[in-house]
Amino acid sequence: MLASVRIKDFALIADLTMEFGENLNALTGETGAGKSIIVEAIGLLVGERAATASIRGGAGSAYVEGIFEFADAGGLGEALADLGIESEEGALIVSREITPSRSIARLNGQAVPLRALQQVTAALVDIQGQSEQLSLFQPARQLYFLDAFAGLLEPAAELRQAVREYRELEREIATLRVEARDRAREMDLLQYQVAEITAAGLEAGEEAALRAERRILMNSRRLVELSSTAARVLAAEDSAGAADLAGEAFEHLQEMAELDAQMAPEVGRLGAATEVLAGLAADLGSYADSVEDNPSRLEEIELRLDLLEALRRKYGDAIEDVIAFGEEASGRLGGLENADERAGELADELERAGERMAEQAGGLSAERRRAGGELTGVVVNNMRELGMDAARFAIDFETVAVTDGVAVDGFDERLQIEESGIDRVTFGISTNPGEEMMPLSRVASGGEVSRIMLALKAALSEVDATPTLVFDEIDQGIGARSADVIGEKLGYLARRHQVLCITHLPQVAAYADAHFLIEKAARDERVVTSVARLDADRRRAELAAMAGKGEGAAQTATELLDRAEAWRQAAGPAARKATR
Repeated sequence: MLASVRIKDFALIADLTMEFGENLNALTGETGAGKSIIVEAIGLLVGERAATASIRGGAGSAYVEGIFEFADAGGLGEALADLGIESEEGALIVSREITPSRSIARLNGQAVPLRALQQVTAALVDIQGQSEQLSLFQPARQLYFLDAFAGLLEPAAELRQAVREYRELEREIATLRVEARDRAREMDLLQYQVAEITAAGLEAGEEAALRAERRILMNSRRLVELSSTAARVLAAEDSAGAADLAGEAFEHLQEMAELDAQMAPEVGRLGAATEVLAGLAADLGSYADSVEDNPSRLEEIELRLDLLEALRRKYGDAIEDVIAFGEEASGRLGGLENADERAGELADELERAGERMAEQAGGLSAERRRAGGELTGVVVNNMRELGMDAARFAIDFETVAVTDGVAVDGFDERLQIEESGIDRVTFGISTNPGEEMMPLSRVASGGEVSRIMLALKAALSEVDATPTLVFDEIDQGIGARSADVIGEKLGYLARRHQVLCITHLPQVAAYADAHFLIEKAARDERVVTSVARLDADRRRAELAAMAGKGEGAAQTATELLDRAEAWRQAAGPAARKATR
């Protein structure tokens, strides 16, 4: 609910704060006192356009702030989270600042675009006046309210999901068709790449091994020369080699150890070295015999290394990268080769999804049309109670035939289907005898608009989740005979909603749970609007003033209050406390 509003330097208002009650709040006062200015200020909180002309003369800017309280944030909390705004527990602070150059909207102190403000607050307040933005003027909202009234929100949500899934299948099939030529070109390239890499028969680490072997082959003669020379030095046949000299030194060291025991470890060390030298001499001789000069193998290696380098230039920095590229390309090629098969599967799936979707849409449409007649009867009855005896109300259902639409049982032509179904719904009204039915948005009279909205809201009160409803000049053109009915309807709405109502009739104001008097007066040679929440005595006096200046005005006020209280008692506890 809208707990409070602060308005500063806006039109005739210098600075005032209003704290509203939970149920029915009546705003009364002389014409021009500023009642509609307060409604305009509340409109700014829900995203209506701001006019710089509304800045009070002499002020640099205008400011409006509203505090909304709620028990469960629900979708509101999600909407705030999507905007990166922290939601205060149980409260939302909305503000608008209007300067000569711009308007700034804030949610919980954080500046947001006007569209974001509208999206967040749309579910909080519904202002019923002459605005073209009334929720019930919008066809999408009309269809929503019809579904809510008929208990069809869940089937409507299921159809919405079915249509989304159907559209996604259509997009996937269209993508496959559009990409067919590109896919063929990509397949040719992938086939070449996979074949080239596969034919190479690559092995991880082979390039390093080949380069090592090539180095040996390129230096084979030098390797033979070096190994042979080293072997001769170690074990010369025509003179004493290193191994023989080591053996001679070993004999001397053994004799030393016999004379000095501490030399015994050195004997072991030299003995081991002697064995190593002897073995190394033999190994070097064998190595020299094994090294071959093989130009044919060298040429083969050079060709292989050239191939590996060419593949690396195309597919990766290392042979392992080339192998990985080939595996990925092979997988991608397999997916593309299965695209035609996938397209066939999707086509079958699309056909089945279309049949299910059409069945759901047809069933939902039939239920909507049935419920439309019931809702029409309730609204017409409410309008008659509100003094609109000649008014007619109807719900017009329209479908659009298209060649590529869906076939729905009961319809001869294929129909266009949206996420909301096959139905386009328009709430129509005729307020005077002989007038044609027109869409609600074309009803000109502000008073008629408010009463029609009241009739609709009363019919939809059980399903309309909007916490706060604002009715501006709802009793315009209404006589005393119908005023009591308006008061009762507003009281009925206030069972489940917070209601703010501007009224000139004491019969309507008497049903209020909170009564505010709006007055204007000259102050410092300026006209200023003020507001006061009336206690019991002042309220009785205000109702008497609204009833007239005769001697019986006070008695009339008492009778009106007694009548309203009697209605509350008859309506039960629900009329005393809203069930939000």
